[in-house]
Amino acid sequence: MDVTMKNVFTPRDEKGFTLLEMLLVLSLILLFLSLFPLIMNVNLSASKVIPGQDQDVTMFFNHLSKDIREATEVVGGRNQLLIEKGKNESLFIELMPSRQIRRQRNGLGHVLLLERVQSFTCNTTRQLVRCEVELTNGVKKQRTMALLYPGERRGEEGE
Repeated sequence: MDVTMKNVFTPRDEKGFTLLEMLLVLSLILLFLSLFPLIMNVNLSASKVIPGQDQDVTMFFNHLSKDIREATEVVGGRNQLLIEKGKNESLFIELMPSRQIRRQRNGLGHVLLLERVQSFTCNTTRQLVRCEVELTNGVKKQRTMALLYPGERRGEEGE
């Protein structure tokens, strides 16, 4: 009987974590998790784009560039641009008195492309179109775009 009593009360060589160690690890994890959003907010605020600035103008020029690449003829001017895409499709882009650039397709609809515009000018040559936009806050942006099919009549019968 002495042998069994010694085994019950003698310390064993057990492996594992104590309650104190577990509480310490959990408190450190919670501390790091509570500071993580603060660190991420500081990093994200440095990369924010101000609405109505470069992002809107870049999107406008990207849409315009796509339309011009598909065009057969482009006629530019002050505050307006006419894009012919073949026999049955034309786009008319103009600066409205409300300081918005809008697009009409085949004389129908008004699709808003850009707001807060002071001036809009496009100059054309045979294959190049250079457009400049000045916003009401004084920022000027410009882009030169190329026609891929100048003078061609794509989509007509007999080709």
